[in-house]
Amino acid sequence: MLIQQKMLRITTLILFLFIIINLCTAAYADNLGVNYDPATHSLAYARAIGFDDEDGMRAAIWADLDKLAELQQRDFSDITHLKVFYTIFASSGLHSKMVKINIADVVHDWNVNHNNKIKLALGIYEFRPGYESCKADECIQWTHEQIEGAITAANKYGSDLIDNIIVGNENLNGHQWDADELRPRILEDISYLKQHLPHSTIKVGIADTPLLAEDLLNPLSSGHYLALEIKNSVDFIGVNIYPFWANQTYGDAPFDHSAAKDFFFNEWNKLQTQNALLKDKKELIVTEEGWPSNSEGFVFNSAPIPGLDKVVPTIDRARDYFYFWHTRNSYTHSNHLNGNLIPLSYYFALFDRYPSDNVESHWGIFSADGNSSLLDMQDNDFSQTKSLSPNHPIVTFKNKIESKNGFYEQDPTHVTPRRALLLSCMEDFKNNDNKINWKMCYPLYGRVDVQSEIGLNQDKKILLDISGNLYQSLQVAYYDYNNELQSFCHINHEALSQLNRESTVTLSNVSVDANGNCDVSKK
Repeated sequence: MLIQQKMLRITTLILFLFIIINLCTAAYADNLGVNYDPATHSLAYARAIGFDDEDGMRAAIWADLDKLAELQQRDFSDITHLKVFYTIFASSGLHSKMVKINIADVVHDWNVNHNNKIKLALGIYEFRPGYESCKADECIQWTHEQIEGAITAANKYGSDLIDNIIVGNENLNGHQWDADELRPRILEDISYLKQHLPHSTIKVGIADTPLLAEDLLNPLSSGHYLALEIKNSVDFIGVNIYPFWANQTYGDAPFDHSAAKDFFFNEWNKLQTQNALLKDKKELIVTEEGWPSNSEGFVFNSAPIPGLDKVVPTIDRARDYFYFWHTRNSYTHSNHLNGNLIPLSYYFALFDRYPSDNVESHWGIFSADGNSSLLDMQDNDFSQTKSLSPNHPIVTFKNKIESKNGFYEQDPTHVTPRRALLLSCMEDFKNNDNKINWKMCYPLYGRVDVQSEIGLNQDKKILLDISGNLYQSLQVAYYDYNNELQSFCHINHEALSQLNRESTVTLSNVSVDANGNCDVSKK
């Protein structure tokens, strides 16, 4: 009997210790999420906003969330958080009345339909004159619309769906637009949100660089304008930590010793150490981090620097960083984090962006069209990009349109290149009257902005759909002297379907044939 009682006490003690250990582990378990913006990658979403199609916008976002669910099913079920930079998403207003949707409504409906539980961090984008197409008062109005959308979503869904609201993104730096103007706005927006949120469990914070996070944690010594007031107003401080932008070498496979990873640990531990000294400690989270998979010729400096080749993005480094991010809190046994576990980190990003001539397009887990992911790559695969669908080639467009042949400046002898706008059209036709048919066509990437434009005398890589499912043909328009759009040339469906990654489209006054066709050639 005594032996049985002793064994029972030992068993009970072991069970008690097991429960305590698991409770402690759960208390320190990290939450993982991804950054997401449909407007920077999805051709289906571009068509929807171009035609002011609310159902199409929702369907495109659902398709993107399906890719997140696919990621969860591939041994990443703990990636359950989503961070967006906007709360209200708007269409172009070119086809009919502008459509606006609240991202919280879309994610909630997707959760219900898929029996999933994605938690959402809403973004309050701080619109700024000179950066966006709005004047000062209008920019404030656009930002306030985001704020009201977040409050509405919080009232409707509460903390069951929404955990964080993040005001601005790297907007506190003095190099941004008029910091003396923007910082009071951010402080006012945070205060307004906190006064009107119905659930105290929904937290309000900001996201900025490690340097600005340090300044906020030590505002009196930093001397930054309104730093103390902003620090006192937020529930958390989000930090965007990018070893890549700090020129940290990643190293060579198997990447066991990486200066890039050490940099992340050092930055995080430094902030946590600084935070621990404060009476009024702030919750710290990581709002952005990652490593790019392709550089497209990106270099940090014009002169070669020894070891800098190990900073250059590759698929295997990007994939390794993803796994490092996913398993990082398990590294605490080797004291990399000094006990400073990361409560929440958002990977940047769920998708690659539309192509460009620099590294910004290649931070995604998935390719822009969702055709492949970092996880599909084999070890030591040094492919330049994640593979796109055969129907989605990246084609080079060269803009050499000049103001001649009747389109003169005030001085007829002065020849100036013209900006070009690419339009996707639902029918295979040419406008003979040089007018844009907004009922049938829309800007290629959804809006009349620099994404859909080819600048003056610029070569630009463009992601196309040649299947005929999204659109049938392309129209090229140019801006005349009055800054009005005129039709320049077109690419019919037959020519469009033949384009591939080796194709070049030259836009110049002498390259258009008698039928108004653009010059499409192979390299």
